[in-house]
Amino acid sequence: MDKLITNDICVKIVQQCDPDNINVLNNNIQIEKIHIRKFSDEQKGFMGEHFHLEIFTNDKKSYTFFIKSKPISLPSFEAYVNELGIFKKEIKIFETLLETLRKFSVTRAWCPKSYYIFENDGIIMENLMRKGYKTLNHREYFTYNQLKSFIKTLAAFHSTSIIYEELTRKNTNMKNFKLSDKYAHFLDESAYHNEQTHVRSKWLISNTEAFLTCAKDLKIIKPEYEQQIRNLLMDLPDRMKSARKYREVMNHGDLWCNNMMFCGDEKDANNLKCLFVDFQFCRYSSPAQDLMLTLYTTTNREFRTKYYEHFVNMYYDALTTELKMYSLNINELYSKNDYLQSCKEYQKIGILEATLFTMLVFFRPEDIDHMYLNESDFWKFNLDTLEEIVRKYEKKWKGKWYRLTENY
Repeated sequence: MDKLITNDICVKIVQQCDPDNINVLNNNIQIEKIHIRKFSDEQKGFMGEHFHLEIFTNDKKSYTFFIKSKPISLPSFEAYVNELGIFKKEIKIFETLLETLRKFSVTRAWCPKSYYIFENDGIIMENLMRKGYKTLNHREYFTYNQLKSFIKTLAAFHSTSIIYEELTRKNTNMKNFKLSDKYAHFLDESAYHNEQTHVRSKWLISNTEAFLTCAKDLKIIKPEYEQQIRNLLMDLPDRMKSARKYREVMNHGDLWCNNMMFCGDEKDANNLKCLFVDFQFCRYSSPAQDLMLTLYTTTNREFRTKYYEHFVNMYYDALTTELKMYSLNINELYSKNDYLQSCKEYQKIGILEATLFTMLVFFRPEDIDHMYLNESDFWKFNLDTLEEIVRKYEKKWKGKWYRLTENY
């Protein structure tokens, strides 16, 4: 990464992030020092490596940025991500689609700003942690205010797809335009595959067997239901295929706790901000799919029993507000009945995906660090025998096993 970041690139970045600087306006910016280091000692990303970039200029200013690069420290990690093709996908999404959709956001931001993109190698973007954003503990549930902030951000994100499509239909001869027409390659399903030899098929099998192993150890499923649950989970690739029955938007596709960052007073829901990161599993699907995944991975049964309808309605109201900013009537584009019906259908997918994410929730940061530094454990964790890893660490997970029973 050090060799890729030149003085000329740094000047371009500074010009973008500090356009009112008099030295920038007069083209007098010079780079005095560039400093790059690992962003954290912990393994923060499951699909890339993270770095901290600091740029020092001749006018005694310093600028900090976040770099997401393709993995290079562990050969198996690099091979896994290369075979998936998702790093290249995310780079192209940041370079094209996200920049287009960001322009339609009115009430709030929903993703970090990117400043420079290295084709196939990495993205330089704003340093959210320096701005006060943080990820939450993935082993804990969301509070009411955290989920409310997420809901508002999700509606803002999804609304941009509808706004872009509707304005394109209105102002061009493409009267049936959809994002999936222009950006099909970027919005193809990446997380689930039918092809048995595909790495994500192996991942699905590994996580399914790990869940069933835990469930049997805890005696929370009867033996006669084991195959039925296995079949439901293994059917996820087919369930993910777009039904085209309801309005569809660009989905993030991977909205669990680790892929959101929050900033602000958690006691003040109106000022608590939420941004989404890691867009490598984007797809074109129902808005309900993103919503249900988060509801079932970040809240418990007691919370959902009390607030499920409340938050489902909150999302639709927030989406309505976003579309009104462009004089779009949601009833003509995505009726409340269609929305509620899609929530009902994608609720099943949310539960099934939460089953798989439960395995990730159990691992502590130090557990994950070990597996991403060890070739053998990396493959077990991602593709081969996750249940072996689970049993290795289960004594350290005392008090967290209840999450296996939350959704069922």
